[in-house]
Amino acid sequence: MSVIEEYRRKIDKIDDEMRILFEQRMKFVEIIAEYKKEKGINILNKNREDEVIRKNASNLTNPNFKKYYINYIKNIMSISKSYQEELFSTTLVGYQGVEGAFSQIAAKEFFPNDKLISYKTFLDVFTAIEQGAIKYGIVPLENTSSGDIGGVLDLMFENNLYIYASFSLSVNQNLLVIPGTKLDDIKEIYSHEQALAQVESFLKGLNVLQIPCANTAIAAQLVAESKDKSKAAIASIDTAALYNLEVLISNVNTSNNNITRFVVLSKELNNVGNHFSICVSIKNEVGSLLKIIQLVSSYGYNMTKISSRPLKTVNFEYFFVLEIQGDYSTKGVELMKELNKKASKVKLLGIYDRT
Repeated sequence: MSVIEEYRRKIDKIDDEMRILFEQRMKFVEIIAEYKKEKGINILNKNREDEVIRKNASNLTNPNFKKYYINYIKNIMSISKSYQEELFSTTLVGYQGVEGAFSQIAAKEFFPNDKLISYKTFLDVFTAIEQGAIKYGIVPLENTSSGDIGGVLDLMFENNLYIYASFSLSVNQNLLVIPGTKLDDIKEIYSHEQALAQVESFLKGLNVLQIPCANTAIAAQLVAESKDKSKAAIASIDTAALYNLEVLISNVNTSNNNITRFVVLSKELNNVGNHFSICVSIKNEVGSLLKIIQLVSSYGYNMTKISSRPLKTVNFEYFFVLEIQGDYSTKGVELMKELNKKASKVKLLGIYDRT
């Protein structure tokens, strides 16, 4: 065994001992957090922190280590505070729509133990996150049948939030009616425009007026409150139970593989993930987009998706959303620097695991 390997073994042994002490320390942090919560005491005690730093730093035998040890103690206390904050409060998660909307169903699946808050619009969800009213927001990004949710892409371009996580939900659309309604009674069908697009083939066989709503659950609520058998909604089975509607025809999807992809938004940027997304605004010039795509490829990344949206401030110019497979930490920073040389605007939308 070489000398360096022997020293590494000693460090490994110390690390193992520190792990045991860390767990013991965090257990006492739990006990203190419960006591503070019960007595209504604030988590932060600045005087106590300053005293801990001063006392421990003064006990060091090697002065060369002092500034590093102070950083170490500060990091340990920061971890303890974060854990106490987590124990103190329930995470608040926002979604667009009312109970029974697919966004609410997705939020409940991803955050089963946290408090869910309903917002009227996607913009309201974005605003609530930015203002700190909620920690996370869940919004739909795309559907296998009806494509991108354009309004969400626009908000991601305009606001300073990040994609924190990405996951998919199988969406089963159903025809919901007032109990006792027959198919021939229906003259109007209400739902979100994306849901209407997802059942396009089914609707072609009906002579009905299609009326878009803010989301599928609101459509079901409207039909239920109307008590009108000429009205029906396209929504989830969960929504039928919530509003005492009858499922006249189940699974009216055009495609049997109807999946909506949702993203979790946050003010926090992840450091790791198997995907990352960026927004790029380029001039309407020959070869501009091709240069961007070639640049991404030259860094060894695989671009899995590209979406385009019109810029609201400049006629007939567009921004593009690129989803890229790979580890951002390897060459992502260098790629962003090069993109900034070729594009009018470049924005990192998030680093996340896509499942």
